[in-house]
Amino acid sequence: MKTNLEIVLDYINHGWSVIPIVPGEKKPLIESWIEFQRRQPTIAEATAWFTKWPGANIAIIVGRISGLVVIDIDDPIEGEKSFRKYFGGVVTLTVKTPHGTHYYFKHPGDQPISNSIRAAPGLDVKADGGYVLAPPSVGYQWIKNPIVDLPQQTLLLEASVKKRVDLTEEDPILKGGRNNAMTRKVGKLLALGHSKEETFTMCKAFNIAYCKPPLSEFEIRAIVESIASREAQKVLIQTGELERTIFKDVQKEQIEWLWPGVIPKGKLTLFIGDPGHGKSLLSTEIAACISSGRLLPDGSQPEIGNVLMVFCEDGAGDTVKPRLEAAGADMGRVAYVTVKGRFLKLDTDLKKLEKMIMETNTTLLTIDPLSAYLGNVNSWKDDEVRRLLAGVGDLADKTKCSILCIMHLNKKVSSNAIDRGMGSVAFTAVARSVFLVGEHPEENDERKILAPIKANLVEKAKSMVFRINSNQDNVPYIEWDGETDYTTRDILMRGVTGLDNDSKLEQAIFFIENQLRGGEKSAKVIFELGQREGLSERTIKRAKMQLNIKAIKQGNSWFWKLPYTPRHLNDDTSLPF
Repeated sequence: MKTNLEIVLDYINHGWSVIPIVPGEKKPLIESWIEFQRRQPTIAEATAWFTKWPGANIAIIVGRISGLVVIDIDDPIEGEKSFRKYFGGVVTLTVKTPHGTHYYFKHPGDQPISNSIRAAPGLDVKADGGYVLAPPSVGYQWIKNPIVDLPQQTLLLEASVKKRVDLTEEDPILKGGRNNAMTRKVGKLLALGHSKEETFTMCKAFNIAYCKPPLSEFEIRAIVESIASREAQKVLIQTGELERTIFKDVQKEQIEWLWPGVIPKGKLTLFIGDPGHGKSLLSTEIAACISSGRLLPDGSQPEIGNVLMVFCEDGAGDTVKPRLEAAGADMGRVAYVTVKGRFLKLDTDLKKLEKMIMETNTTLLTIDPLSAYLGNVNSWKDDEVRRLLAGVGDLADKTKCSILCIMHLNKKVSSNAIDRGMGSVAFTAVARSVFLVGEHPEENDERKILAPIKANLVEKAKSMVFRINSNQDNVPYIEWDGETDYTTRDILMRGVTGLDNDSKLEQAIFFIENQLRGGEKSAKVIFELGQREGLSERTIKRAKMQLNIKAIKQGNSWFWKLPYTPRHLNDDTSLPF
């Protein structure tokens, strides 16, 4: 068995910059580790460290110096969910940590990537200017997948452009100046919109690097709480007062429609469905009708207006523009919105969006897909989603602009369309009009259906049939084919022959294999995630028996592990193991 020194030398020979860490902590043992962000330690330096401290934990300084970016999951439920959202099923070099997982990627090298605390719920980005503990540090274990290139994802784009404050200092901060320096850093971080926890975490790192001797964590926490409380009081002076309005003084208003029975004016509408069923194409169809005055599917004449589009899954020039032209849009009335250097964030950019809508007299705003533009909002938490959508609804009401958002379905097998929207049920609860886009229930019928899930503003909304055709340039367009009595339940149950025990068992087997492909995982977490996928505890236990899952007790918790190694977990001989 190799010693820590031998492993450290392997890491250095592989091109990774390493430092020694206090056992049981995450604090460097050396006076300053900042210089090793710019250069690797020499063999002599590393040998001296790990001869002096043979039992020290090992940290790898990530970023360009080591050619690494690490996605740190410290919440096994929310963090894994965020990872799947942004990175899908990617498999790469992995470390199981005492409380979660580290996913290693190759650093692109052409530009720095910033550290980002809570870049998404339960997920941090560790890159230039950061370090991570690595095996054989206590509680850390390699899962030897080949390391892959860093995907160019929204998450990392947002992390790289997130507002930052310079936490570096030229000289150490000695007694007498530490509290003032820490107060200044805390104030700047909070002013830039970082949460208390983000601020606390970054200030701990600043404290270790520059304060001599370091302040205690209790002192840092006290400074953060004090400054945050003071800033909160400033806000409370301006907001939070209760107001009482008598209904006698409320002006009665009639519901107005952009598309009668489907899209109300000044309200939020959702179209939800699986990929490939025409959701995005429908949004361009509606944009074409509004911009050109072409008749809507029900034969009604729309009020001609300007359209703003927000999208990320299709190219503006190669996909969206040809589709608009095929649908007969007035190209001078349709525009798309971007934010320089990052995606639009509905939690922070609503004021800018309001200004643009007012200045351009916009009638319709489309957002496709909504999930890409939530910013720091956790899409699975009702309270966060409701607050965000309340703001979007206020924007629609204030500007009298109809807002149409596109959403994907989740993977549940359920005939209840309200449960099938991706994320919290608050999405469908807050929207005033919600429609499902799906396949025609009849076998061998290639047509699609737009069916009402929720239509609170009309007595009875009808389902409409459409087919997707292509013109001579192979550009798709929509052709409407009248109304139908098919409902959302008919659409969702198409091809489902078994919500019986056997089909549920197969679903559970696939679910567990997917959960354990990266190594052992808490049984409690598997049960919780499974229940969100519509799997009962009993069905998950049956699937566990079918797979001959090994249950291992660690402390007071049980962990499950596959009894075999999937092909994708083969060793990569290029790694320093």
